[in-house]
Amino acid sequence: MNPTPPIDSIERLCQDYAKLRGKLEKKIEVIEREREKILEAHRVELRLLSSAVSNAKLDLERQVGAARPLFIKPKTRVFHGIKVGFEKERDQVTYPEDEILIPRIESLLKSKAAGLIETTKRIIKDAFKRLPKAELQSLGVKYTNGADSVIVRPESKSDVEKLASAYLDKNQAENSQQQEAA
Repeated sequence: MNPTPPIDSIERLCQDYAKLRGKLEKKIEVIEREREKILEAHRVELRLLSSAVSNAKLDLERQVGAARPLFIKPKTRVFHGIKVGFEKERDQVTYPEDEILIPRIESLLKSKAAGLIETTKRIIKDAFKRLPKAELQSLGVKYTNGADSVIVRPESKSDVEKLASAYLDKNQAENSQQQEAA
């Protein structure tokens, strides 16, 4: 059996962990600032290009829409990696709310109602959890008291801390995959 570590040892490890997380967060802040600078430097050009692409697409849609006879067979064609033409949209059925439609089905389509209306029974979990333990056990339900589990996490979560946590989670998942492959 391992001896219980002293609290000052845990405090030192917390200090080391906090310092390392701080370094990671600062590095992510630097990267985010650089990314924003890059986007800002190209923002005008990105807006102009985006607008030009949207306008070109609208012009193309108008031209194709006016040229329906050219797309009877085949209904679509590919030019320069762009697929143009016509395609059948999916059929849609729009119906009123269940509260309105179910009584209509029950009165107008009595013989088909069972196949058109789903009736479900579910346990009301919040009410079920409040039953006494004895009643739960009589139903064959296993009841387990919540146990304490180890936690290690920052007290608060800034946007940078969230990015750092996401990075750490991704890194941990990659490490787990590598260990499984080995």
